[in-house]
Amino acid sequence: MKRFLISYSALLARYSLVLLGGTLFPGTAPGQDSGEEIVVLGSSKPVAMLPVNPRELLSFLPEGIEGWKMTRSTAENRYDEWLSSVAERRFERPRPDDPEGAVMKASIRIEDTGGFRQALGMFQDFAPTTGEGFEKKFIQENPAIIINYGAEDFEIHLLAEKRYIVRISCEYQPRRFSKEWLDRVDFSGISRIPKTQPVPLPEEITMVKFDELNDKKNRSYILATTLGERSDSEAIEDEDQLTTFGEQPTEPVAEEEEGDER
Repeated sequence: MKRFLISYSALLARYSLVLLGGTLFPGTAPGQDSGEEIVVLGSSKPVAMLPVNPRELLSFLPEGIEGWKMTRSTAENRYDEWLSSVAERRFERPRPDDPEGAVMKASIRIEDTGGFRQALGMFQDFAPTTGEGFEKKFIQENPAIIINYGAEDFEIHLLAEKRYIVRISCEYQPRRFSKEWLDRVDFSGISRIPKTQPVPLPEEITMVKFDELNDKKNRSYILATTLGERSDSEAIEDEDQLTTFGEQPTEPVAEEEEGDER
């Protein structure tokens, strides 16, 4: 079996993720054994829970709200070191008795991070505090960060079940409206989502994009998270040639034929 040694920085610089056609969620296709071992220096394979189907998250968001028009309802997977599922709905309505015709807007989003540590950075070492334009507090035992952009524009980031980030963004609405929007999120349903064991990131993951208001935008595909059997990789077969971490020879060294003068 050939053993390819590839530096992590060179890996990121030289190769983008491989996209392959696919239709299913959340099935991950098994990787194919090419007879080559890929060793990535300076990296470790992430481990976390696999997120739920993003369409499932839509069921925990408000839907028909009297007096409000739903302008967006989408669900999708995202990949950045780890796979996540995101669902979002947006609403708007004219502001009552506003001579300037201002439009009140609200965005409610749930992200299933799978408990991936790096995705929860804003909640690390969480403790209640206040600062200029923000407040950290517990809302029903859930850590929450409230950011004020003005007298009537605010955003809430709340961590539920140690893995789901609920974000509520409001425009042209007083801060007291935050409780009404939080009450519209089905936190009880979120708490009943079955918990799974952390696993390494699969070599192939299914990505889904779903638009409830425009089904022409719906699609899914398989995303390869590793190089797999890329045969065109510029690999180093001899570890001794890797003289500097993060660098590889730009051109192969030609082998001298027997009898060549030195």
